Formats: sequence, C-alpha cells, structure tokens
Amino acid sequence: KTCIKDEEELRYVFISWSLTVLSASLIGDSIILIGTIKYKAIRQHKVIIAAMQHMAICDLLLTVFRVFPDTLALITDRWVLGGLLCHVDLEGIISWVCVVVTLFLTCCMTTL
Repeated sequence: KTCIKDEEELRYVFISWSLTVLSASLIGDSIILIGTIKYKAIRQHKVIIAAMQHMAICDLLLTVFRVFPDTLALITDRWVLGGLLCHVDLEGIISWVCVVVTLFLTCCMTTL
C-alpha cells in the first residue's frame, strides 16, 4: 500500500523528482566543467581530468535530450517538442551512446 492516493499526486512527485535531477545535473556538471577548464581547480593527471570533463559533457547531453523533454512533458501533461525529438528521446540513441561512453570512461579512470 502506498501513501500516494491518485495519479495526479504521483505526477507531482515525478515532476518534483525530475526538476531536482535536472537542476542538480546542470549545476553539478557546470561546476565540474568550469572548475576544470577555466580555473584548473582539480589537480590530477590530464587523462583523469579529460575523462571527468567528457563524463560531465555526456551527463549534460543526457540532461538536455532525455531529462528536460521528459520533465517538460510531465509539467504540460503532453509532448510539446515535436516528432523529431520524440523519436530521439524514445529511441534512446543519445541516451544509449552517453551511457556506454560514461561506462567506458569510468573503467578508464579506475585503471589509471
């Protein structure tokens, strides 16, 4: 038994969760990219820094092409971004590539 009684309450929970993920991803990845590119704030091997930057870029791509459209669709209660982005989002092409790249970069970082 759940504490959420109807679908509208569940939708608001998903909207809150999606907005939290969206803002945390945008803020966190931006901090990583600005800190490593502009300020050289992280002092590690160049390969590790490059892997971190590429992981942040992959995460931003996922945020823009997956989390943001889904959040917008939850808020408006319909798909408003057109057919092309619908196919990109539903087919998961960008999501699949970014997840695989992030997995390989994580493996790369752990072996250095």
